[in-house]
Amino acid sequence: MGGSNGGGGFYPLDPYYGGNEGNSCLNLKIKTDLASVDPEVLSTVSVGVAYDVLAETERGPVYVSVKGKRLGTVLHQRDVQLLNCIFEGTVYQAKIISINGGKCQVIISVKQ
Repeated sequence: MGGSNGGGGFYPLDPYYGGNEGNSCLNLKIKTDLASVDPEVLSTVSVGVAYDVLAETERGPVYVSVKGKRLGTVLHQRDVQLLNCIFEGTVYQAKIISINGGKCQVIISVKQ
């Protein structure tokens, strides 16, 4: 009863996905639209600026914080890994790459 224990290939080839560099917290990059964006906080941010990525509790959610206010929540297929990395001590930032109406797209990576 054989079977493959191979690596699997479900990670997309998005350069911001970070799926092919192992599971290291330092290599994790996520490109995503934020969920539940607060329009009031969104009006205070700018494209190209990086903001803190925090977790509310050890069970989540992970969110982008702007001066102590929640801009939006991170919902991504790797958000559990991101949450675990935050609680292991890795500090992340979310750089805003686009704002379109009420939508906000970010790239999350290790804070520089």
